[in-house]
Amino acid sequence: MIHWPWQHPGRSPAATWPAAALLAVLLGLAPSAAQGQAPAAGEGDGEPPSFIIGKEDVLRISVFGEESLSADKVPVRPDGKISVPLLGDVLAAGKTPEELGSELSERFKAHVRAPVVTVMVTEINSFKVFLLGSIRSPGEYKLGRATNLLQALSLAGGFADFANTKRILLFRNEDGTQRRMELNYEKIISGQNLDMNLMLKPGDTIVVP
Repeated sequence: MIHWPWQHPGRSPAATWPAAALLAVLLGLAPSAAQGQAPAAGEGDGEPPSFIIGKEDVLRISVFGEESLSADKVPVRPDGKISVPLLGDVLAAGKTPEELGSELSERFKAHVRAPVVTVMVTEINSFKVFLLGSIRSPGEYKLGRATNLLQALSLAGGFADFANTKRILLFRNEDGTQRRMELNYEKIISGQNLDMNLMLKPGDTIVVP
């Protein structure tokens, strides 16, 4: 039986947080949807974030009318590049599929008349997060969709005994610099600070003391 993160002995979820607010957090809604507050900048517009291609992802590249240039399984190498017929190595990591498709279409113009290129991600291997410390199933988790902190904790089976849920640490690399953030699970589920229920990014490491 899965031990959900909010199921602490002797505590009723309904007594600490209305069901609607709990559902809102699990679905990753902005505070405005859960509490009637103004959303933070860039949040609450209803648009999911664009997927960014990463290392180890697998792509399907289709060049309309040019079967010899199309490929079903194109791996993104550790250097972030893919190998494309006629074009050689092309940087894919860090771009959306639409951006990469547009770039390939432009570059293929030197070889193909009016090329139309589409890029699809067939395997998502780059979105990995790591959960360590006082949780039931620590380890590496591959995420196939946008996932917030509470959802990741539930994937790991919830907290182990004696976990310090008021001081969860999240380590994140941004532009070559590592950030360290302290998150309070109790404040998230009580509704005091829903902003702490962060949307995770590839490479995030969560440590529960």
